[in-house]
Amino acid sequence: MSCENCGATIDPSILACPFCQASTPAAAVARRRREQEAEARAQAAAATQQQIAAAARARLESTATQALGWSIAGLVVCCLPLAIIGIVQGLRARAMATAAQAPLPGKATVGLGLGVLATVTSIGIVTSILIDNDRKQRSADARVAVLEQKIGAQASAPTLDHDTACALAEIHARRSGHDGHLGHALEHFECIGKLEVDQDRAELKDLRFRWSSTTYDASVCFKYGARWYVGELRSGPCPAR
Repeated sequence: MSCENCGATIDPSILACPFCQASTPAAAVARRRREQEAEARAQAAAATQQQIAAAARARLESTATQALGWSIAGLVVCCLPLAIIGIVQGLRARAMATAAQAPLPGKATVGLGLGVLATVTSIGIVTSILIDNDRKQRSADARVAVLEQKIGAQASAPTLDHDTACALAEIHARRSGHDGHLGHALEHFECIGKLEVDQDRAELKDLRFRWSSTTYDASVCFKYGARWYVGELRSGPCPAR
């Protein structure tokens, strides 16, 4: 072919005329091809960035939802670990939003606030329970001390009387607990049953007390060694010899 600039005969595939250095049609084709390839790469890169951004937004939304869910659960059941998870997820969502330069979802903000509220509430409830348990324990210890002072040496007497049996039964229950419940949680003792004594064995029927809203009617089984002591509290009669 001939060069469009100087008319010299040239190879159609070369990009510039070797005589006048003018660009050839092949150079224009090559340039358009490079432009198209660059545009395709740019479009592919933009699509990839959009996918990455969409995935980041999805993770952010998921984390924000988890923050709200865990915090609500922690607040409803007053569970400190759940509240802490809600706070952690809320802080993660905030960090993710900052890294992505995206607005923080409202769910994350609400979840973070509820998580803090649930944490404070849970700590308050736990503290209240501990204080109440300590109060009940001190009250139970004081009651045991009064009962021990009341019975004095009566527990060592060969014959067990009703008042001493009632006092020993309550002391045992307050110290050892019953049915999986701690002794200081047992309340409202009523010693209304009959005492039956058979040499070194005795049974006190119908010792009544409460744990929360549950009322127990127990039989108290006594044994005598150096002194009278409670062998066990039973829901039924004491075992025969």
